[in-house]
Amino acid sequence: MNTAAVSTAGRAPHGWSVGTAGLATVWALLWAGAFLATQIALRDAGPAAVVGARCALAGLVLLALRIRLLHTLSPRSLLALGLLGLLNNIGYLLVMAWALPHLSVGMAAVLSACTPLLVQLGSAALGDARLSGTRLLGLLLGFGGIVVSALDRLGAGVITAAGIAAGAVAVGFLVVATVCTPRLVGDIDPYLATGWQALVGGVPMVVFAVLSGGTVDFGPALAGAVLFLALGASVIGMSLWLLLIRRAGPAGASVAQFMPPLFGVALGALVLGEEVTVVEIAAVVPVAAGIVLATRRPAAATAERLGAVTTERLAAGTTGRSAAGTTGRLAAGTTGRSAAGTTGRSAAGTTGRSAAATTGRPAAAQPSSGRTSSGSRHPEESS
Repeated sequence: MNTAAVSTAGRAPHGWSVGTAGLATVWALLWAGAFLATQIALRDAGPAAVVGARCALAGLVLLALRIRLLHTLSPRSLLALGLLGLLNNIGYLLVMAWALPHLSVGMAAVLSACTPLLVQLGSAALGDARLSGTRLLGLLLGFGGIVVSALDRLGAGVITAAGIAAGAVAVGFLVVATVCTPRLVGDIDPYLATGWQALVGGVPMVVFAVLSGGTVDFGPALAGAVLFLALGASVIGMSLWLLLIRRAGPAGASVAQFMPPLFGVALGALVLGEEVTVVEIAAVVPVAAGIVLATRRPAAATAERLGAVTTERLAAGTTGRSAAGTTGRLAAGTTGRSAAGTTGRSAAGTTGRSAAATTGRPAAAQPSSGRTSSGSRHPEESS
């Protein structure tokens, strides 16, 4: 699943703090934990049943949270979101679930770490972003680390080439969906947009799982895993991602994507006993560093963004009040008592309101350029 574009207009991000770092850590654990929960659930049910149940349940919960906004979705929006739902949920989540038995949890998390790197390349190809020297270095480090990690696990016989290929195809679907999201979704509420995507992708998978007659061994492990995937990774994970964007800004939140591959490798080793070699640990470090370098916003761009937010606030909060208060008082005080009775009220009532309405409001309402789309799958949603 993927989140809709999130506007940060009129809000200056607070940047990173201890609280923000803790928030990012919890989000990353949920994101990486989704691979672990999926691997556990696949012991008792097929990929379509697991992913379909996850998406359908998450979609119902998210739409219930925004049920009053359902009427705002136009037919075009429903169609666009439906397309993204197929890409994110059937293209990415279902194909990755099929690949997981042929991969390790750690390798799946590392493969998915390609997403922000490939999104940077796609955005640059479409002219939406510029690849600076720092970002190019990050891409080289990230892709290099992923290749080394994959070759090490292939050599050890832990994963298969088919698993790697299927995982790469899944990530490709997610990248396409992520790049297309800002163009197709616009300013639709992210809960509403993600909920509809999840439902459109989940329902066909549930129907397919029922009609295909696959075996489902329903028990506590399967129920717990699906509930974690739907409510923990999807609903709560997306909520934390949106909160992280508000606190750290889109660029700051993107940097947090270096953590899930680290946690994925650790969770796979601790919970499932997956073998972790020295080479793999060494390979994950450049992957994490590459994501940080490839997604970080240059200092000049960050300063420009903060300056734009400050200007918007000054225009909305200071200019409007100044025009209404100062112009009215000057007119009342300069013209005299008679003018205060007529001209002052006119100036304060008409000129002030006009200035506040025409100068303040557009500045506050101007859309910000600081928008983002999930994972990042929601990167949450990229898991």
